[in-house]
Amino acid sequence: RVREVQKNLLSYYQQDFSKHAAVSLVPRLNLVWNSIPMQLAKETKKEYHARTVGVSSPVVEKLFREIAPKYDGRNGGYTRMLKLGPRRGDAAEMVVLELI
Repeated sequence: RVREVQKNLLSYYQQDFSKHAAVSLVPRLNLVWNSIPMQLAKETKKEYHARTVGVSSPVVEKLFREIAPKYDGRNGGYTRMLKLGPRRGDAAEMVVLELI
């Protein structure tokens, strides 16, 4: 039932986006919309383990072994965002994200 609802919802979004997009963009939009159900599919623990078995990142290891235990008893408020203003070139909003 849930998959049917997701499928219908994505179909309606696809039709709506196609109405308002340029004709040259419609084929690319269709490719993106057709890939979404695969991304929504849930990954099992076995699949996750198979995907990450050879991945070793020192940053991730440090995050989970050293930094995460410090926040174990807290109920939120782990980060602070300091706005830097717009980035030169594309005016994307920039921030510094701190763990506090």
